[in-house]
Amino acid sequence: MNTQQLRTGLSCALALFTAAASAQTYMAIPIGTLGGTYSNVGGVNANAVVVGTSETLDGLQHAFVWENGVLTDLGTLTGGDLSGANSINDSGVIVGWSKNSDNVDRPVKWEKVAGQWQISDLGTLGGAFGRANRISNSGLIAGFSYPPTGPYHTTVWTGTATLEYSPINPPNRNPFNLALGINNAGDVVGIEYTPLLGFGDIGVHYLADGTPTNLTPEGNFVTAHPHNVNSAGLVGGYLTGPRITAGKDRAGIYNFEEGWQLIPTLPGHDSAQGYDINESSEVVGTSFSSDFEGLAPVAFLYSGGTVIDLNAASFGAPFRITEAYDVSDNGLIGANMQGEFGAIAVLLMPVTVPSCPADFNQDGGVDGADVASFFVAWESSDNSADVNQDGGIDGGDVATFFVAWEAGGC
Repeated sequence: MNTQQLRTGLSCALALFTAAASAQTYMAIPIGTLGGTYSNVGGVNANAVVVGTSETLDGLQHAFVWENGVLTDLGTLTGGDLSGANSINDSGVIVGWSKNSDNVDRPVKWEKVAGQWQISDLGTLGGAFGRANRISNSGLIAGFSYPPTGPYHTTVWTGTATLEYSPINPPNRNPFNLALGINNAGDVVGIEYTPLLGFGDIGVHYLADGTPTNLTPEGNFVTAHPHNVNSAGLVGGYLTGPRITAGKDRAGIYNFEEGWQLIPTLPGHDSAQGYDINESSEVVGTSFSSDFEGLAPVAFLYSGGTVIDLNAASFGAPFRITEAYDVSDNGLIGANMQGEFGAIAVLLMPVTVPSCPADFNQDGGVDGADVASFFVAWESSDNSADVNQDGGIDGGDVATFFVAWEAGGC
């Protein structure tokens, strides 16, 4: 399938899932690599633009953006050789990190100017090192950076100011903290830890004014990892504790009235980690067996009270989908597959699969018009012609269509 055919298929699929956002079937579109062996997804926006990090042909690690079937190397700051993209908002602004000429990680953003991607350094709290982890649709950016002295701290870039959010633990414990998520209002979530004292990770929520709340349940050896927060104030992530989760990682949703509500695990698994939550309070992540000897890890979606194995709910993925890392507000999912030599980023796009393949044009009848509509789609390699859902457009789809069509209906 050529690039123009892929763009046509994407346009049709976008129209399909916009009309039926509650669809539980997903078309998997592998992103590929920048010439190397692996790629890892960072984020996806509502326009099906995917960002992440990939190995290049010469073995370096670079940020990428995938748009309309085209994969682009986003490059680095001048003099740097490594970069990574962690998040993209619906306006198409990308954030992440890049090495500079001093071989130091810097928080950066990429914006398209006159059709070309331009990188800029966001600055830090005064130290050398930093990274940007998430950007909201309102343009607020959250991550972490070093001040002139001491450990790195949660950092928010507003566009006009660089804000430092102080840890909950007192300074004499030398705590580190970093932001993993931010909503449109400026509420921030992330983790805090004190490596010198051996304390576990504390999950923290900050209001836009910097007021902190500890999201970690009480008890010994309890850790919390909030990964993002939506406009309703619901937090998606995961936690671990001997009393709460029997010592296993468990995905959950935090609300300020009831605390953490655990998400059920998939059959055969006892552990899961949640990585993102959208405005519909859908959570995505990875589900696995804690002993790593049971069923292989799989990506999951938690939606409407139901946990869904995204492998069972999708078609077109050449490898097992192991983790879902980002979900847009209209249900697009950025995930990773376990490829032959490493992870491969993949876009999961909700689609409506016709309940009656013979009525291809969905006009309520089965006749010659359906044959004509099917072959128009089939000859252009449109994804709607993949009626047998094997990920390819070939003779198998013709056979499947005509078996249903000759039966005279569904």
